[in-house]
Amino acid sequence: MNKKPLNKKNIINIFKRQNRIKLGTEWLRLENCKKRILAEDIKSKINLPPFNNSAVDGYAILKSDIKLGAKLICKKRVAAGDNKIIKINKGEVIRIFTGARMPENSRTVVMQENTKVNNDIVVIKKIPFLGENHRIKGEDIKRGQTILKKGTNINANNLNLIAAIGTKKVKVFKKIKVGFFTSGNELKKPRTKLKGSEINNSNYYSLTSLLDFNFINKVYCGNLKDRFKYIENKLKFNSKKFNVIITTGGASVGEEDYLIEVINKIGKI
Repeated sequence: MNKKPLNKKNIINIFKRQNRIKLGTEWLRLENCKKRILAEDIKSKINLPPFNNSAVDGYAILKSDIKLGAKLICKKRVAAGDNKIIKINKGEVIRIFTGARMPENSRTVVMQENTKVNNDIVVIKKIPFLGENHRIKGEDIKRGQTILKKGTNINANNLNLIAAIGTKKVKVFKKIKVGFFTSGNELKKPRTKLKGSEINNSNYYSLTSLLDFNFINKVYCGNLKDRFKYIENKLKFNSKKFNVIITTGGASVGEEDYLIEVINKIGKI
């Protein structure tokens, strides 16, 4: 029995504490697994980036040519997606774009803003430090590295990461089956004209909103009447259908509040 006010954070914590809940697993494509719960660790099978590449648009340069005011020849270019494997000759630079594979013998890129270009001649206006603007293979993620742990709630950022390592499907827990009740003879479907001591059943709308998670299959099981045997039968029957049952109201010690008494009989608090 939870004594704290229910909110989405508390509901998630309640489920995490229920170690007795045994959920099956299933494999889902990435586009179908947002907000689901990972059933196993995800390890990368590739390095990210998968090859040395440029972090900016600019000019790949040799270490020996990094000099202020150096005038270097540019006759080659490489863009993202090109499969060229090229080398730079001394006294030359190569025009390179963000994400493009670095020349084999260069590890530094001069930002285009730090150069002056006149036809095929590139003049260095600001000296880059060795290795500047150069992203190294495996710098972000190394092959075999665990990128997400079992139990992670998959969000948009996670999906981006999973897709980046080339994974198409992930193993997730099947949705938690949650049955929920409201309780009280006085509760009625919302309407403006109520009779006698009737009140509108606002708890239903609160609960259905609080349980609005993609890893939950929620079912409203109805409104519990203030009768001991009726509550006992309803809870026993539905406990076989759901992983979790949530109720509201009827938990006081008044003569018409039977919920705690029923739970003590068929289970424990």
